[in-house]
Amino acid sequence: MVTERKRAPHLIVMDDSPDLAQRVLSVLRNRGIVVHTHHADKMESLARLLDTTAASAVVLQLQPARPERPAQVRKQLERYPGVPLVLLIDSLNCEGLCDALGAVPDAVVDEEEDDQLVAVIQRFANSAFELTQLEDGKARLEELEERYNLLLESSREAIAYIHEGLHIYANSAYLELFGYATFDDIEGVSLIELLETETEGTDVRALLKKLSRGELPESAEGYVARDAEGESFPCTVEFSYSRYNNEACTQLLVQRRVDEVDPALAIELEKLKTTDLATGMYNRQAFMLKLAEQVEQADDTSEYALLFVELDRYEKMLESLGVLVAEKMIAVVSGMLNNCLNSDIDLSCRYGDHTFAFYLKRSDRAQIEAVAEQFLSAISAQPLEVEADSVPATCSVGYTFLAGLNRSGDLLLSQAISAWQEAVSNGGNRSMLYRPRQSVDEGDNQSRVWAERLRHALDNSQLLLATTPITNMEDESEQLLEVMVKLKSDDSDELVSSVEFMPAAKNIGLTGDVDRYVLQRLSNIRSKNPKARYFMHLSGDSLAAADFAGWIDNVLSEATGIKPSQLILLMNPAEIASNLRPAQHFMDLLGPRGVGFGLDQFGETDDGERVLQHLPVDYIRVHPKFCSRLNDAKAMATLKELVGQAQAKQVHVIAPDVADATSLSTLWQVGITLVQGNFLGSEQMLSV
Repeated sequence: MVTERKRAPHLIVMDDSPDLAQRVLSVLRNRGIVVHTHHADKMESLARLLDTTAASAVVLQLQPARPERPAQVRKQLERYPGVPLVLLIDSLNCEGLCDALGAVPDAVVDEEEDDQLVAVIQRFANSAFELTQLEDGKARLEELEERYNLLLESSREAIAYIHEGLHIYANSAYLELFGYATFDDIEGVSLIELLETETEGTDVRALLKKLSRGELPESAEGYVARDAEGESFPCTVEFSYSRYNNEACTQLLVQRRVDEVDPALAIELEKLKTTDLATGMYNRQAFMLKLAEQVEQADDTSEYALLFVELDRYEKMLESLGVLVAEKMIAVVSGMLNNCLNSDIDLSCRYGDHTFAFYLKRSDRAQIEAVAEQFLSAISAQPLEVEADSVPATCSVGYTFLAGLNRSGDLLLSQAISAWQEAVSNGGNRSMLYRPRQSVDEGDNQSRVWAERLRHALDNSQLLLATTPITNMEDESEQLLEVMVKLKSDDSDELVSSVEFMPAAKNIGLTGDVDRYVLQRLSNIRSKNPKARYFMHLSGDSLAAADFAGWIDNVLSEATGIKPSQLILLMNPAEIASNLRPAQHFMDLLGPRGVGFGLDQFGETDDGERVLQHLPVDYIRVHPKFCSRLNDAKAMATLKELVGQAQAKQVHVIAPDVADATSLSTLWQVGITLVQGNFLGSEQMLSV
């Protein structure tokens, strides 16, 4: 179940000066509470903010010069009963306190006690969030009830609710089945008056007694029903538990029973409903249903693919042959295509007038690619003979594989059609494997294009790993390597840096999938080096995922390429600051296994220093801005302070983007011995 992310609370701080709002913001954020503050200096501005802002609380400082203001604010809040009033007071101002209490505040806080302020604001923010969730839930429930009632009324199934054997609801189909004009005609009528059992020795009264004890019939049973005119007809009734108007009741689903249909006729009717008459293939609707079932049941031991096929230049054929002959030609083409398939396991469909779709299962991808080529040769090998006409024809094939995140029949079809369009644009009479677009065309959504590329890369192992060295100036034998992720392009040898695609991955919610992919690949690297330690970047999404730490633990237990002690997870302090408790759990689980932890971009904000005080990290990598400002005395003083804090906790410090040997000397003097830079070592691809 997805949990709604808690929104940052909005506080309205009322004071003559905006300084109080700044102080409240600083106090709360220093305690790790994300909050938005708004300053109001007059009653008019307070009224405006209350109208335009979903305020979690109003904070007012009691001023001796304005003893009437709390009462004025309380009167203003009468229009907003869900917004509490918090008063900041001077604990020595007894007279002012008495005046303040006359305004009936929701909380009174000593202006010198920051802990009180934080606790009160946190409590009101949580209450506001829970109230919002409750109201949203109530609105969703009412909407669901309304939809459910609409569905009941529009259903062609005869449905009714009974309570203690009496009708309390019946939809239109039920009234029509029993011959009643309105529900008023049947409301309160006992079920005994409408039904009788077919089985000797039982009656509806015994059934109602069982229902009152919570005992439902195991299956739909046969009954004889009586309509409003007294006429009888056989029916089946299914019983189930339900609620109506917040009251427990029993639901009835009544169906008129007809004589059994000849099984052969039933099979023929089903075939007519699901099959295209001209080709014998599935029609589009039946194929999509079958495709969804097959995709759901796909295992990891075989390869699956969707192929989309269309005859080239069909419109010209239609003009020269006419509709009737063209339809016969389609039947001939479908037979040729079906001859290339395994009828026991493959699905075939006439998707449109001259288009076909196929879902294949094979032991490897090469066999599926071979089928696509067989389609091409089968159609183009010789002219199609249809009655007295001989028609040369070709086709174009687009196909895509089922893999990874690509677990949707609709998505498979969309990708196969995209590949077919590319085949047609390249002249037709060819097959084309689906490739995501590499660039954003006019009118495209950039995030959607990136999502397409990244999902394709994850499904087809097109994310590659590279390493850059981290040099220890005191111990050259130590081997520290940072793992970088590269995106391979389908149509060139270009490798896209993670700097370009990871921001997009974060926007579309794929950073967690990328992290899992990288760790899975890293755990089974071929170039085993027992002395090397690998720094892997970990996103905030992975950190916040409840199952991720356990998943890493399982992967490392089965890893063949690295040991847990060779892995160092590098995290951004800003993302940890909002996930401090999950991070603590993360480290508590993996730390004893030997996994190391590091903070990246240290010193960019004050989040890093706060995180360092709470979590046992092994490394910090300072923000690159420090290495570009080694001649700046102020920046160097800050860097020395950060290094001192780290060394006091026995944390190793890494300096990135070191440009030259002179910088090495300066960093050495500061106390940094771990450095990175292009002149210290080049990037190497990692064999996995």
